Amino acid sequence: MRQKHLQQLHFFLFFFIVTYGNNALAANGKALQVTPQICVVAQGEKRCQTVVDIQYHTDHLADYCIVIATYHIRRCYQQVQQLQLQVDVKTENSLEIEVQEQHSNAVIAHTTMDVVMYKRKETRKRRNFGWNFL
Repeated sequence: MRQKHLQQLHFFLFFFIVTYGNNALAANGKALQVTPQICVVAQGEKRCQTVVDIQYHTDHLADYCIVIATYHIRRCYQQVQQLQLQVDVKTENSLEIEVQEQHSNAVIAHTTMDVVMYKRKETRKRRNFGWNFL
């Protein structure tokens, strides 16, 4: 019984860290954030369907591109410090999202939006026959 509670606690902590932690944060003032970080596919569904919000902040003015190779998306911005893009996605697989320098295609930041399947655990119905003497 205690092990079951520890497993639930570990799952909760993992989910909390993944949901509320920064996706990518570098020491030089650059940050890439993707919301949601995890897309949960409901039981009986085949794909994750959501709007992905991508934000990137940096201290340096430059030409940057947000790239989602799976969807052949490449949005470029000129002389900016802040990027924002919203994309409607329907996917069965995780999305790899990159911020690249526009002219050299050098990857500046990278993160992933994970797709997980929810499967309800089949449990036996618990019955209380009034055997509690306390």
